[in-house]
Amino acid sequence: ITTDNDTKGNDTAEKIAQRSGRYRCERVNYTGKDANEDVISGVLEKSLKNLQAITGVSNKDLEFFSKNAEELGINVKGGAVAVVEAYKLIGSAKPELLENKEALNEVTKAAILLSQASGLELPEAATQLTQALNSFNAPAEDAGKYVNILSAASKLGAKEIPFVAEALSKFGGVAKSAGVSIEDSAAAIEILGAKIPQAETVGTNLRGIFIKMQTEAAKSGREFKGLGGELDLLAPRVNDIGYLTKTFGEQNLLAIQTLIQEKDALDKFSTGLIILTNDPVVA
Repeated sequence: ITTDNDTKGNDTAEKIAQRSGRYRCERVNYTGKDANEDVISGVLEKSLKNLQAITGVSNKDLEFFSKNAEELGINVKGGAVAVVEAYKLIGSAKPELLENKEALNEVTKAAILLSQASGLELPEAATQLTQALNSFNAPAEDAGKYVNILSAASKLGAKEIPFVAEALSKFGGVAKSAGVSIEDSAAAIEILGAKIPQAETVGTNLRGIFIKMQTEAAKSGREFKGLGGELDLLAPRVNDIGYLTKTFGEQNLLAIQTLIQEKDALDKFSTGLIILTNDPVVA
């Protein structure tokens, strides 16, 4: 007799046994409610053991992750197992979080918000979020901010979150060292993405441009004026192909000309990101 392991299922099993004859019957017993729940429980236990093997978390921390995975998994496609997979991906990408289970859980919550806002599967959302955080060497507490920026950029622009995150990974460190904000960086990606279809190319172009801008500022004995300020200085030479090619390289010519020409759109986009990211995650 195969019925659910609950009051209704037990009553049904008893009635079947009485009608059929107990000597003819054998009950299939489940640890959980039914076969599906037992399968899921087994997969979850395996995923948790895998998490411990990969990250080295203690048994006590594993209990914490198990409890929270089940709670968070209620509203996640793939359930608790998907949440544990996100723990693994985030912990592997940002090892410092393995020393702080609460912080790892909070970043995972942010990844869930990103998944829900973007339509990405949770493991992919976790990868995109940690990639963006690592690009700017941002701390875990900035996860919510980065979720909002990635979501808002994909809403205001034509390029989706994976494109923005991949491009950021190519130049985020250079942008941060130059003092270029994540908002300006995301805006630049979206502006260039309208003309350059490859995220890697956009990111590599921006890396080269930011490095050359800083170099030229240093040569002139002045401080780097930020992306907007540097573009203003270049505006009079927007059509000087020889100068732009010599300064930024032929491979970056289209990107630097586009940024100069679209300076107003860039400013507007960046301002829009700041406004939107002061609100809850943009779906």
